[in-house]
Amino acid sequence: MFWMQIDSTLADSVEVVFLDGARSVIFPASYSPPYTGFQPGDVERFTPLPELIRSVEPDIKDQFKHALIESIERQMNDPTMYGKRLVGEERDQELARHRKGIERDSKRFHTWDRQYVGYFNEQGEQMLLIQFVDFNEDPHRLHAHLGEGWISGWRGWFDSNTSCMTFNVKQKQLGVY
Repeated sequence: MFWMQIDSTLADSVEVVFLDGARSVIFPASYSPPYTGFQPGDVERFTPLPELIRSVEPDIKDQFKHALIESIERQMNDPTMYGKRLVGEERDQELARHRKGIERDSKRFHTWDRQYVGYFNEQGEQMLLIQFVDFNEDPHRLHAHLGEGWISGWRGWFDSNTSCMTFNVKQKQLGVY
């Protein structure tokens, strides 16, 4: 489990937006979330405005389920993920197994808190890096720290309760990071 507290000089520039039952934290452009591949100076960043977050939320909500399914399908076509490319009945069974969790997550989407970082892609388009966190169960007691630093971890609770995605503001396109 990793939770890297934001530098105290940046703490006042973190904004919190409430969206339909979820708390959304917007980190400033100068914040480098750990374990995301975003290091200082690697990409140009921006601080998303609360108005931007509110305006893209309906598109994110509409695409959430599809983005997760698309990600699973890409993984099943990648021989390095399962040791081979899944086909036929084996592929159908694996997709059905994942769809149950995706359906559950989609129904609870409005309760998932979010963390946002803004950056520009190679084409100069505004992108949002979004960490979705489901605190329905919070065994690590991280909910109180949502606005204090990027929450990430591997295995167990993190595998089933966090999802990192990107949103292209210009194209209005959500994808799994």
